[in-house]
Parts: sequence; C-alpha cells; structure tokens
Amino acid sequence: MSNSSGTTAPSYFKPLEIKTLLTKKTDHLDVIRPLSKFISIQYGENILRDYETPIAAIQQRRNEMRNLQERSEGSRDLCIRYAMDVMQMANHFPIDTGVQRIQLSFSWYDSFSRARTSQGNSNFEIANVLFNSAVLSHQLGCAQNRNSEEGCLEAAKHFQIAAGLFSFIQKKVCPSIVEKLNTDLTTEVLECLVLLSLANAQQCICEKAHKKNMKIAILSKLYMGASNSFKLAAEVMDSSNTTKNLFDKSWKAYLRFCQHYYEAFASYLIAIELHEQMTIGKEITRIIHAQNCLVDCSEQSRSISGMLKMAMDELNTILEKLYQTAQHENSKIYHDRVPELKDLELVEAKSMAKIQEVNDLSELLKEKIADPFFNLFPIPVMEAKQKFDENIKKRMNEVFRQAREHREYIRNELAKLGLPGSIMMVDQKSGFPEDVHTKIAKIKLEGGIHRLYELKQTLDEMSQETKTQLESITKKLDEEQKEDEDCRLQYGANRWPRLESSKLTFNLRKQISDYQQKLKIAINSDSLIEKKINENSEVFKLMALDPKSLNDKMPQSLSQMMEPSSQFGKSFSDLKLYLAQLDDILDQELQIETSIANSIKLQDKEIELKLLSSQSNLEATVQQLLSEQESKFKELLIEFPQKENSYLQSIQESNRVFEQHRSQNSLQAQREQLLQFVYNGINKHHEIASNLQEGITFYTTMQDITRKLMNRVDDFIFARKTEKQDIMLNIQQQLSGVTIDPQYNYMLVTSSQSSSSNSNSSGTSAAAASTSRASTMQGVNSSTVGGSSSMGTSGQSQVNMNIPRSTSMPQQPQYTPNVYTQPQYMPQGGGAFGQYGQVPPPFIPQQQQQPYYNPNMYQQQQQTPQYQQQPQYQQQQPYRRQ
Repeated sequence: MSNSSGTTAPSYFKPLEIKTLLTKKTDHLDVIRPLSKFISIQYGENILRDYETPIAAIQQRRNEMRNLQERSEGSRDLCIRYAMDVMQMANHFPIDTGVQRIQLSFSWYDSFSRARTSQGNSNFEIANVLFNSAVLSHQLGCAQNRNSEEGCLEAAKHFQIAAGLFSFIQKKVCPSIVEKLNTDLTTEVLECLVLLSLANAQQCICEKAHKKNMKIAILSKLYMGASNSFKLAAEVMDSSNTTKNLFDKSWKAYLRFCQHYYEAFASYLIAIELHEQMTIGKEITRIIHAQNCLVDCSEQSRSISGMLKMAMDELNTILEKLYQTAQHENSKIYHDRVPELKDLELVEAKSMAKIQEVNDLSELLKEKIADPFFNLFPIPVMEAKQKFDENIKKRMNEVFRQAREHREYIRNELAKLGLPGSIMMVDQKSGFPEDVHTKIAKIKLEGGIHRLYELKQTLDEMSQETKTQLESITKKLDEEQKEDEDCRLQYGANRWPRLESSKLTFNLRKQISDYQQKLKIAINSDSLIEKKINENSEVFKLMALDPKSLNDKMPQSLSQMMEPSSQFGKSFSDLKLYLAQLDDILDQELQIETSIANSIKLQDKEIELKLLSSQSNLEATVQQLLSEQESKFKELLIEFPQKENSYLQSIQESNRVFEQHRSQNSLQAQREQLLQFVYNGINKHHEIASNLQEGITFYTTMQDITRKLMNRVDDFIFARKTEKQDIMLNIQQQLSGVTIDPQYNYMLVTSSQSSSSNSNSSGTSAAAASTSRASTMQGVNSSTVGGSSSMGTSGQSQVNMNIPRSTSMPQQPQYTPNVYTQPQYMPQGGGAFGQYGQVPPPFIPQQQQQPYYNPNMYQQQQQTPQYQQQPQYQQQQPYRRQ
C-alpha cells in the first residue's frame, strides 16, 4: 500500500448481518357499512352511489393490511397509501369526534409483545399502519445485496426512510392520540427505533465507503460513527422500563455487539495505517484495544446469531496475526515504546446517516393521490358550521326574548292606563269594536284555547322526555361505574390498574347535574304557565263565543256621549293616533323577527361555502360571520325599543288630558272595564302562547344537548368496554400462564414442524401423524374456546389412540408466562436471527469468482440450522490484553 496520499482500505472486509423488525398484526375491520350509512343519511342515496367504488377500494386496502408480504416495497407503499386513505376519511367523516361519530374499533397487536389494543381514534390506525411501513422499509434495507456500492447505498436509503417514518409517527401522529397506546408506539420505543434505523444506515454507509476504497483515516471515523450510533441506541433502550421490558435480550445483545465490533474495526483500521507509517508502538496499542473490544463482543455471544459470532472470530484471528507480527517487528527492529490507550488521540467519530424527514406521505409514493371525498364537506368545516349554528341560534333566541319582554312591558303599561279599551268605547255605541273581533278571529284561526292546551301537552311531554334522557344517561354511568368497581374488587387494584370511573366521569356528572337543575327550574316555570291559563279561563271562554254572542255581553249605552270640548277632542285624537302607531311598530317588530329567522336558514349554503373557502382559518371566519349577523339584531335591540318607549311616553301624556275630560258615566265605566277585560285576555293569550313556544324551544335545545351527552357517554362506555376486554384478556393469560397471539396457532406450527422432520417415515406413520395433527388442532381449539391454557383430556386421548406405538409423539411446546414466543410463520432469512445462542454451520470461504455474498444466506437456506451439533465452533473466550 502506498502512503503518499494516505492509506486506502485493507483487503479484509465482511458486512455484518442486520437484525430485522417484525410487522404488526391487526383484526378485520368493516369500513363499508358505517361510511355508506353516514353518506346515505347526510347526503342521500344518489350521492352514495358516487362513492361506493372508492369506499370499496379503501376496504380492500384495509383487508390487505392483514396479509402484508415481508420485505416488499409494494406492501410498504400499500401501507402508506392506506394511511393517506384514513387521513382523508378523518377529514370528511366524524370518526374521532362529533355528535354523529362513526363507531369504528381499530385493533392492533404489538410488534414485540403481541398484546392487543383497540381504539376508535383514526390517528391510532394511522400510527400502526405507518409503523408497518417503517418496519417494511427496514426489512427492505436488510434484504439488499450489500456486496456492491449501489446495494449499500440503496440499503442506507431504506433505513433512513424507516427512521423518517418512525420519527413522523412519534412527532406528528401519536401526540393526537389521547387514549391507551400499544407499547411499541410510546415515545421511548419510537425514539429507540429511530436510532436503530440510523445505526443500520450508518453501517451501510461504512460498507459503501469500504467498497469505494476510501482512505483509512476516513473509514475509521465512519466506523467509529457507527459504533457511537449503536451505543446511543443501546443507551436509549436501557433508559426506561418501557424499553427494557419490551425489547428482549437478543436486541440488547445485538446493539452492544455492534457497538463494540465497530469500535474494534475502527481500531483495526487505525492499526493498519500506523503499521504503514512504521509507528509500531501505537499500532500494538490499537490492536490490543481492538482485541479487548472483541472480548466485550464475546460477552453477548449467548444472545447473538452464529453469523455475528463468525464475523467476530474472523476479525479476532486477523487481529491476533497482526499483533504477533507487530510484536515480532518491534522486538527485533523498531523497539518502540508501547503507550497506554489513554495517551493516544481519541478516534474522531463521523456519522453520515440522517433522518429522511417526512412532511407529506405522498412524497414517498410515485404517484399523486387524489382525495376521493373532495366534494364532501370536510369534518372541520362541518364542525365550524355546527358551531356557527349553535352560536347564532343561541344569540337569536336571546335577542327575541329581550324584544318579547319589552313588548309585554309596553302592553302591561297600556293595560294599567285602561288602554286601548277606554279610547275604543268613545266611538263604539254598542257591542265590541271591530278591531277586537278581528284579533279574536285571528286567535281562533290559530286554534284558540285548544291550541294552548295542545302546546301545554307538548311541553309536558318534552319535559318528561328530557328528564328521562338525563336519568338514562346517569343510569348508564352508574352501571359502568359499578362494573368497574366490581372488577377492581374481584381482581385487585394491581391487576385492574386503569383509572377509576368515578374520577373519569366527575366533570361529566357535574355537567349532567347542572342540566338537571336547569330542567327543574324549567318545570317550575311550566307550572306557572298552567296557572296563567287557569286564571284567564273566564276571559278565554268569552273569546270562544261567536261575534254576536260576544256583543250581547256588552252593556248598551243609555245616552249619547256629550260633545267633547276642543281640548278633549284633541287629546282623544292624539291618543288614538299614538296607539295606532304603536301597534304598527309592534307588528313590524314581529315581522322582522320572522324575517331574520328565515334569512339565516336561507343562508346555510352560502355560509358553508364561505367556511369551505377559508379552511386555513375557520375560527376567524366563524367569528366574522357571527359579527355580520349581529348587525341584523341591532334594530331589534336598540331602534325598536327606543321608538316604543317614545310612543308610550306620548300616550301617557295624552291619556292624562283624556282622563280629565272623560265622562264619569257608570255604565260607560262598565263597558270600558269589560272591553279592557277582553282586550287583556287577548294579550294574555299571546303571552301564554309565546311562553309555551319559548318552553318548547328550550326543551328542543335541551334534547339536542342530551343527545350529544348520550353520544359522549356511549363513546365513553364503548371505549371502557374495549379497554376492559383487553385487561381481561391479559388477566386470563397471566392466570393461565400462556401468552397467545390470536392471529396464529403456535401449537399447530410446532406440530407441523415436528411432522415435517419425520417426512422420511413410512406411509402408515405419515398418515397417523396427519391424524395426530388434526386431533391436536381440535384439542387446541377446544381448549382455547373454553378459556383453558392446556388441552382437554379428551383431545389427548384421541391423539394417543390414532398414533401407532412406533411413531413418537411430538413434544408439546412449553409456554412461559408473559414471554412472547416468536411465531414460525415467516422465513427468518435476511437478519431475523432465528434461534439465538446456536452456532452456525461451518463457514465456507468465499471464492474470488463468487459474484454475490449474502451475509444472511445460511438462514435463508436452512430454516432450522442444527448449530448446536457442531461443537468445533465453541471457541474459547479471548482474554483481555493489558
């Protein structure tokens, strides 16, 4: 080697095997029926036909989440595509929140512990699907041919994409999930997986640089960077109880092994460079340090694969030869002092692997994904429209109530003055004025007194229905709380660790109590309305008479009214004019109220479009629209009350003059009293009808609130029941001592493997073994359904009866409580280490003409290598040199 421009890479190089991750499993989920039902109810059957195809496509992709192909780029893209589907669904359908929330239960099994968790949150589904896409990216990196620069570069890209996806889940998806998470989605575990992916990417970058024959000075920095990356991942894995309990010892051993191996390799490279520079003393120190690092590697030998052990042994052999050569040359020729390691310069670490940030999932796909539900209003827009409707309705009812109360105040003040009865009787010589008959006829046209009784009955029914709904909500919460307390009492607080229902529902119960108090006040108000009806029953009977019968009740005038003086005549005409103008103002006010209510309904579509066009700032748009509607209320709140008060003041002044000159005829007084009595009855009828309508509006709003509360409570109970099922399953597994993955039957797999190992036996034995497997399967299924952790007696006896004495019964697998046994449903090549602690088959040296070296070839060729039958690899542990 030449040292004129720096020493290049040495001839020895061997890529290390990479340990792979496993994908998550999920249960079946039906999305067609709930989405179709929502569209049908909200938009109609005609609109539903336009979305049947995209909904079916989403269902197909959801089904494929249960059958992903390992190490498949197509499966990874499929996961990303489906994650985007869920995001689009959440934008247009109330999956997470809302009064009409679609009840979906997303169930996923932990990638490491296989524990099952269910949620109705769309972000939970997105996080788990993207987790699988990240795992598949990691597997694609493991599966690359790293015997070429292009292969190493491609593998590094896959690992960096995996790191970006894990980081995306950690920072942008999981913070939106407020309920229980799978353990593998916790912040600590995701951080560990990000660092693991980056460490593997740095490993591939080192291999690429090595194949490119870069200078040793650069290579040593890169390999030291890889060592630091694995060290950081190992430290994070040991930093919390969550990661300590989730990752088994094989993962911890793998990270520590790689950390020490690459530190040893960096020292080995520096030692070669020092030998070229004839700095033999420092070379020996570096070699000794590298050998000591391999001693640290050997401490993990029980939990690593045979391929890693072989790589360690080969490097150790090379280091031993270098050490012997350096010692011989130093003792014979150079006589350099061998310094201590602390006296040498620290090896600089350089990490080139970076997280490939994911800002938009569509960037990872090769095509632009269109939103199939673009024409449906997004959920944020629907929620903003609902918020606007609630606020404007509340404000409108408040304004109308204030206007109504002011009108009642004006009429009461007129009634105290005996108006308009006294002014009407001056012109009316007999019977009731025509205006009174007109008002009574209008009341009869609207239903009269019978309508009041019907409205009162409706009010009572709505009151009772609202009361029943609140009681039903309280009953549901009480039943759920009692169920939670019973389970906590039965299993104990340690096995039933979830938060108590009484604490979770404290605020909700307080809210229900407030509504019950408001309902109680409203029921008392209803009794006052009934009292008003009873108090005015006599005048209501008069108003029910026909016009002729009503006129007959009026006393006849016995004398003509005396000719009024000019001052009397002026006050009479002024008073009459003011009353007519005041009536016009009151009628206009009622017409404006109706106009405002109708205009708001007609503007629904326009408001939706305004909200749709300003999705980036919905809150500000809602406030702007409310401000625009507020201007319509100004007339009712300010202008009309001012006009009405002004007319009332003029009427009071004119009435004082009128009363001074009015005839004191007793018969005339009786006529005025009867007329005023009927006129007050007309006003009371309007007042009672208005009160009843206000009560119905109140109960309509209360029922909307109670329905929302009912949906919240149903969602809460649904989530608690799902959580209870998960806890009960864990308790049953703890009690039985079995950890079962519902997706796979480990006993069947073990039995089939045992039978395959005896494939060379006779036909009779094979048939018997087949019968044995069927019987074993039946026993497993029956014991699983029955909740038992072992096979039934009948199942065992049936197996024994069908197996010849010459055929040995395959040994049943022994389960360990709370320990996950890796299922044998996936080929373990390409870095899934298979059975740790076993020594690999004899290593066959590569021929120079061999085009491709795969570090995982032995696991791909042999599913269950019999490593333990080769004691020649049980090598003595190297010792530390001082």
